[in-house]
Amino acid sequence: MTRSTSNPRGVRRPDSRRRAASLLALVASLGLLMGSLAACSGGDREGSVASGSSRSVAASSPVDTAAPVPSASVPASAGSSAPASSAPASSAPASSALPEPPAGTSSPVFLPPGSSPETFVAVGDSITAGSAPLVGDVVPSVGSWITAAASSPLEYAGGWAVPGSTTAAMLAAVGPMSADALVLLGGTNDLVQGLDRTAALANLSAIADTVGIESVLLVAVPPLDVDPAASVAFNQQLQALAAEHGWQFTDPWQGIGVDGTYLPEATSDGTHPNAEAADLAGRRIRAALLYGG
Repeated sequence: MTRSTSNPRGVRRPDSRRRAASLLALVASLGLLMGSLAACSGGDREGSVASGSSRSVAASSPVDTAAPVPSASVPASAGSSAPASSAPASSAPASSALPEPPAGTSSPVFLPPGSSPETFVAVGDSITAGSAPLVGDVVPSVGSWITAAASSPLEYAGGWAVPGSTTAAMLAAVGPMSADALVLLGGTNDLVQGLDRTAALANLSAIADTVGIESVLLVAVPPLDVDPAASVAFNQQLQALAAEHGWQFTDPWQGIGVDGTYLPEATSDGTHPNAEAADLAGRRIRAALLYGG
């Protein structure tokens, strides 16, 4: 039997006119869609031009940093990604390394507000006093290491140092003192006069007891051209004495002398450091007071 192909279910098919009308409607819809896309593309280009113009104006005109600068916003369109906003370049300088601490120098170290300086007193002979006696709170004279040592946060609080004094004379003259630390430097005149070094060590111990300050910095005697071996040997004894009492010991004369003898440029008489050598020794004593060693 032959199958009929003439729409057996009775469904009406669109005629040619209806198909033509549908095609025209589709074309019209496509035209509207293309127009919308073109309009969006043109808006993006205008936004880019406007953004470039605003950047040019910003570059040529000073900006008041006290008020925020509004940024032009470009509406996002379908199918396009919004441009990333660019932050204004910072005018702050790049961070630099903090300055190094002035260990062993006379450069001031500024204390936090409300804090107090560390104080020290000194007992000695001409190596400490310089060119004039130093009693009480008298300002140190030329040739004293104290000038280089006493800068913030350290403060010189007085003491006793008289040129020509032996350790016995120091012991006879000193009394109780008040400070954070005692700097004790004596024995050169004992060596020059050929006095017993063991007695000198005992005198230094008694001086520290009399002054009554717990923190003691015992300082090596400087080179001694008339008897270099005595200077070296006595400094070894001083170091042992400091260890025995739990004191701090420092030798600030390294590089100023060699094997108990001054470098020629560091002294004028072979016994006393010149002003430059005394200043160097003072900065090293300062470093020992602040940082140990």
